[in-house]
Amino acid sequence: MSGFVMPGQVSNSPGGSGGSFSTGQGSTPTLEISVACQNLANKDWTSKSDPFCVLYELSGSHWQEMGRTETIQDCLEPAWQTKFLVNNSQQLLKFEVYDHDKDSSNLKRQDFLGGLEVPLANLVTAPGGRFISVMKEGPSKRGRFTFVTEARTDNSDTITLQLAAEKVDKKDMFSKSDPYFVLSKSAVQGNFVTVHKSETIKNTLNPVWAPITIPVVDVCNGDYDRKLQIEVYDWDSNGSHDIIGSFTTTLREMGSAMVAGKDFPLINSKKLSKKGYKNSGIVKLKSFKVGGEYQLACLPSIKRNGH
Repeated sequence: MSGFVMPGQVSNSPGGSGGSFSTGQGSTPTLEISVACQNLANKDWTSKSDPFCVLYELSGSHWQEMGRTETIQDCLEPAWQTKFLVNNSQQLLKFEVYDHDKDSSNLKRQDFLGGLEVPLANLVTAPGGRFISVMKEGPSKRGRFTFVTEARTDNSDTITLQLAAEKVDKKDMFSKSDPYFVLSKSAVQGNFVTVHKSETIKNTLNPVWAPITIPVVDVCNGDYDRKLQIEVYDWDSNGSHDIIGSFTTTLREMGSAMVAGKDFPLINSKKLSKKGYKNSGIVKLKSFKVGGEYQLACLPSIKRNGH
């Protein structure tokens, strides 16, 4: 495979499109665009909006739809895990956000929340690849887009892992917590970009989440020492999910932790000042594997005995 770099380094060669929408193929560099929004208008009466984002490219004199993100329920500040893949041949892009109300692919049946037309060059040349803009149209008067853009590397490996947690904080008054986790990768200025959101497991302090398989290029873009963040939340039906705790790591550290049987304490920064506070639970690696044409000796395919 041409353009492969050893883990811990990053190349500028194009990568795959697993788990993302691609607007083009060829020898031009493939760019990954992560999209988040803030301060969206609330179009639902009894809950919050359920937003999804649509990408268009200008084809001649017409806008052509290139892909859509997933829908996030009850959220006015979504950070979608679906990424858009484009190449440098696109000159002008348009992003639109809708509130998903009806089970239909017809956008005319959904509520429009906001949009923006932006040259791809603006996203690529932004400091650190992070571009922020207010919405130029729609009812979200204070709405804002945040884009993070980076070139994809040529890495076909996949990461398969399963997480579990023990003794997480109880966040609900009449029941236990309803935990889910969010895996994010580091970006510029200390920010993180959402990579994966797990399923929610109801009424437990000891969740065992389903195994997940994700392309390495999606998780760390081929840099096995890139900082990752795992946050565990308590799901709430009104969308105001409570943070239980978080930790940072890397794929390389997770591989070593799997070998050593090391766990990861969940830390809630709001509780650090409390006397005697240790953690808000621990996260365990039930299994961990990096597979593909290239593998790291320090990232073995093993499963912890007894779990």
